[in-house]
Amino acid sequence: MKTFLTLALLVSLISCKRINKETEENHLKLALTSNVDTIDPAVSYDSVSATVIYQVYEQLYQFNYLKRPLTLEPLLAESMPVFSKDKKTVTIKIKKNIKYHNDPSFGGKPRYLKADDFITQIKRIAYVPTKSTGSWLFEDTIVGFREFREKVGSDFNLFKSTPIKGLSAIDDHTLEIKMTRPYPQLKYVLAMSFTSPIPLESVVYHKNILENTMIGTGPFYLEQWTKSFQLKLNKFPDYHLSLYPSSGDRYSNKNKLLEDAGRRLPFLEKVTFTIQKEEQTRWLNFMSKKIDYLSIPKDNFSTVINYTGDLKNEFKEKGIGIQISPTQTYWWLGFNMNDPLLGKNKNLRLAVAHAIDIDRMIKVFTNNTALKANSIYPPSVFGYSADQKVGFKYDLELAKSYLNRAGYPGGKNLPEIVFDARSSRTTSRQMAEFVKSELKKIRMN
Repeated sequence: MKTFLTLALLVSLISCKRINKETEENHLKLALTSNVDTIDPAVSYDSVSATVIYQVYEQLYQFNYLKRPLTLEPLLAESMPVFSKDKKTVTIKIKKNIKYHNDPSFGGKPRYLKADDFITQIKRIAYVPTKSTGSWLFEDTIVGFREFREKVGSDFNLFKSTPIKGLSAIDDHTLEIKMTRPYPQLKYVLAMSFTSPIPLESVVYHKNILENTMIGTGPFYLEQWTKSFQLKLNKFPDYHLSLYPSSGDRYSNKNKLLEDAGRRLPFLEKVTFTIQKEEQTRWLNFMSKKIDYLSIPKDNFSTVINYTGDLKNEFKEKGIGIQISPTQTYWWLGFNMNDPLLGKNKNLRLAVAHAIDIDRMIKVFTNNTALKANSIYPPSVFGYSADQKVGFKYDLELAKSYLNRAGYPGGKNLPEIVFDARSSRTTSRQMAEFVKSELKKIRMN
């Protein structure tokens, strides 16, 4: 288990994009910062894989990202869920005539979305061999979920024939979910990729191995996946009617994206994702027109942005534009509370928390474009308050005092603390070095 160590950063995305670019068949080329580990929506739980998965798979609900705060709205559902009086049963009406992408499991015939497909996917989440990272969302909330997993085990025949008591298709377009307790978060869970519908015949045909194929209803279908290198998506010609949203809030007249409000989706014919792990590799490929959009690397920020915060003319003349937008990205430092040293010594954790200069971290790694978080809520999410007091402050003397109370004055006899940088990318390594240099300030020389 982890607990928050110190103030998180709310990262703003300042990105470059090509404008008025001559593209072949309206083809967008993007870079991914790490490998896509899986394209199975029951297993994927990282932002890089999600970038691809949400283009192909759809869920009952989605977020309108132009509204503030962010607002949940129907996608494959006809309307928002209807809860019973005791809040333990929910009924969801599902849109009709939603067609799946072609797949050999359909025998050359068109396949349309049914309520049973959502049940099949939740059963996949419960099924042990799937190794889903999303089972925690349902195991104590959907009636019979845990019992299904224990009874079925790894038996695929039982998987096909055994129901989950709390899930039923009233008809082809009505889904009913019974819960063990009121679970108001359910509607948000049903917007996660874990709950993307999958037809049972596809699970049978592919033997529940969906790591290399995608069977969705989304605006794009998977044309080709070369692992550790590239994914190619094509526009789905039979995609159901879906329109680009309008925000309908007080920010509307400031959002240029609203110019597209009401246009039918998708706008593109093709999307190609290429794995490019290093920032400078992505930058060089952007400048050589091999990718069309990227977040400006911190080492290139001053080269691209002038003192007023605008794009420099030399880049504008190359047909490059800039887009500034908030993201839901958090950077935070956390403790492993099971660690015998850190988990049992609060004063040591406080020493670390007060020793790291978050303002300097924002300057060094985001060119002062990030916000210092004051809670777990980013500004665009319901519950955020700008008046919330910021927590830990940078104070070396206070940090030294806590280190002394922890039993390690000046760091004397303090065992080694291991910091997980999460990846070997340049920025991750630099962040690790930053944390290391900050903590050295409270040790004796």
